[in-house]
Amino acid sequence: MMSHAWMAIAEYRWLCGGISGRDVMHNPVIAADGHTYERRAIRRWMCERMCSPLTNEPLESNMLRPDNDKRNKIQQELNKLRTEADDTTGIKTSAEDTHEED
Repeated sequence: MMSHAWMAIAEYRWLCGGISGRDVMHNPVIAADGHTYERRAIRRWMCERMCSPLTNEPLESNMLRPDNDKRNKIQQELNKLRTEADDTTGIKTSAEDTHEED
């Protein structure tokens, strides 16, 4: 049976960006393979190799386009989690507390 902590991690894994799968995306972009990644991670990846991190197929282009839908969904979910945390702990959190600078 999966522990509560692992179920929570699995539930929110979509917030993370494909390559490392550990960090919440703050600047999600869509690469030529059609998958969404954190901009810093995919740019670093493409400096070393021009293949998809998920499929290992060659990338036809190094163009990245913002995934605004994913960014909005992530922000909504983070805001919801902050509100739940505030309600539970009585401690006010802010977006700056959880945002990593690029």
